[in-house]
Amino acid sequence: FIWFHAEDDCQEPQWELEYHKDCLSDQFYFCTSRQMIFDQHVLEMHMNSADYFHFQTLHRPLPLPVLENFLFGQHELKADYFSLKDAPHVCFFSERMIKVFLFGKLSVAPQFILRNIDVKVTFEGPAIVHFSVKTVFGEMRMIKTLLPVAPFKLYVESRWWAERTVPRAMCYLMSILAAKALEQDREVWENKTYKAKPMLVAGDGPFPAFRRFYMQFYTDNSLAMAKDELDW
Repeated sequence: FIWFHAEDDCQEPQWELEYHKDCLSDQFYFCTSRQMIFDQHVLEMHMNSADYFHFQTLHRPLPLPVLENFLFGQHELKADYFSLKDAPHVCFFSERMIKVFLFGKLSVAPQFILRNIDVKVTFEGPAIVHFSVKTVFGEMRMIKTLLPVAPFKLYVESRWWAERTVPRAMCYLMSILAAKALEQDREVWENKTYKAKPMLVAGDGPFPAFRRFYMQFYTDNSLAMAKDELDW
């Protein structure tokens, strides 16, 4: 990892990366990596943590080939932006699938299976995302880096590790499903309009809290760079 800050007086790293270190132990093995390009702002993937409602709509079809037409999920979500006072650049998001429906009506997944799948996301700064997927076989970890390479052009790389108790095929399949879930978001991410005062409705998540959290990654010059509110 290389630290970069656009401001001349912020050349020294403002924090150290911590949440990847356990992947380097003998407990985990490296499985695979995937690369994608998105035409969007770097914050879009991070802002997903505040967009509770889109999990119940956009991600309702499970990202499984063919089966996405028949199987639909119901998600339980929680974002936590301000729990680490000594590390304000870190926040957390948890997601649990509480029901799976066939044709959107018949519940088909036993609760004892769903209860044993736990997903936790850790955002470490504005451009590094850690995924932890815990199953009965063990834990899978994904480290995602978000690299702006041009205005509204984002290079995304996902690297997957797994505990040695997790079958390699299972981790590889999870990497495919995660990439397909991103594709569910692409059309929205690449066609959004910024609103300074968005109109929130019942079921929306903590957008104001997310904005307060993410503002720390802007500087006074960030406003000077934008020609109008659509060019941020």
